Amino acid sequence: MSKNLKEYYEEIRSFCPELSEEEAIEAGDALLQIAKLLSDTVQETPELKTLIETGKENDIE
Repeated sequence: MSKNLKEYYEEIRSFCPELSEEEAIEAGDALLQIAKLLSDTVQETPELKTLIETGKENDIE
């Protein structure tokens, strides 16, 4: 397991300590799949990228 993946799983376990190691790994895998899907979608949809960036700017203010 890479260092980054291990950190993700440890973070998940810190929020959900009742999860077994297998459940934490499954949750981490699912989150990474969601992140990849969102990244791919943003790359293919410039309007979505603009919407996300606008949301980030509004969060800062």
